[in-house]
Amino acid sequence: MQVAHHNISKASAPLKPSLVSIPLHLESIFNSIPPAVKKHAFFGIDCNAKSQAWNSVRSDHIGADLELCFLNNALSVSNDIEAFIANLTDSIKSAALKSKLPFHPSRAPTRMPWWSDNMWSLRKKLKVAYKLSRESPSQGNRDAYSHLKAEYQRTLRAGKKESWKSFCSNNLNGDIFGELKKLTLSTPF
Repeated sequence: MQVAHHNISKASAPLKPSLVSIPLHLESIFNSIPPAVKKHAFFGIDCNAKSQAWNSVRSDHIGADLELCFLNNALSVSNDIEAFIANLTDSIKSAALKSKLPFHPSRAPTRMPWWSDNMWSLRKKLKVAYKLSRESPSQGNRDAYSHLKAEYQRTLRAGKKESWKSFCSNNLNGDIFGELKKLTLSTPF
């Protein structure tokens, strides 16, 4: 099939919002369209699209939403290919946004009870100082980076020490290492 002198029998549409790639099969309903319209019409979509990142029903919904949209609107496009492309882009974006997984940021890592908001801010400052010392390695930038690195490491050690002390004081049965073994075996890495 030729559209605007390009062979587009199969295409892939990467969707950034959900990091999904949906295979588009453009010849699935090719034979049911009149010859006068075949030159500019959209010819179908694979509604069994699967994500490369995760296999779930959400990627099937993307394909089904796109198929419904194009089956309703594709045959009405006769001469204006620009309007068709704009409609195609809008439909893909809306289907991707509908199927996007909700994002719930967790500020505290579950396996690091010593991590705090102070650690987040120190780490961010340390990264900025590191980049600055790499981009313009003056003595002042290197000193600022080494000072922040030392402060970050002191805060990290103090947080780990406090976390260990609280773990030891909360463990009332006295078997500290047995409790540690239970913790490490029950949580996957």
